[in-house]
Amino acid sequence: MKVLQRIEVILAIALLVAFFLPWAKIFFFTGSGYDIGVQLGGQAKFVWSIPAAAVGIVALAFYGANTRVASIVAGLLPALIAVRVYSKLGGDLFEVLAIGSYVSLITGILLILFGVGVVKSPSTVKVEENI
Repeated sequence: MKVLQRIEVILAIALLVAFFLPWAKIFFFTGSGYDIGVQLGGQAKFVWSIPAAAVGIVALAFYGANTRVASIVAGLLPALIAVRVYSKLGGDLFEVLAIGSYVSLITGILLILFGVGVVKSPSTVKVEENI
């Protein structure tokens, strides 16, 4: 099977793209995941685990390995970061979030669902032929 036909790879690429979209808007600062990881430092460096996990999924798929566990881990990362930020900001979190964080969260949920097997990938579903 071609690598780009796997839904986990497509979602991993979407997660990687979302890392460079605006994640937060605070006053006049609009920062992407990249900006947050570079400029804030400290615990904010944990955001670099998201693109690393996305690249890991693509690499595993390229070598034909199982991407199930990597998909679950990569899917949990945006949620863990959101929970951590929510514990700091509280209800103000949703006033701060921008499109990149929402795309990351949705993509993360989809990666978890495909990794656990709740939703089957179109490439793994067997089609019965009527003869």
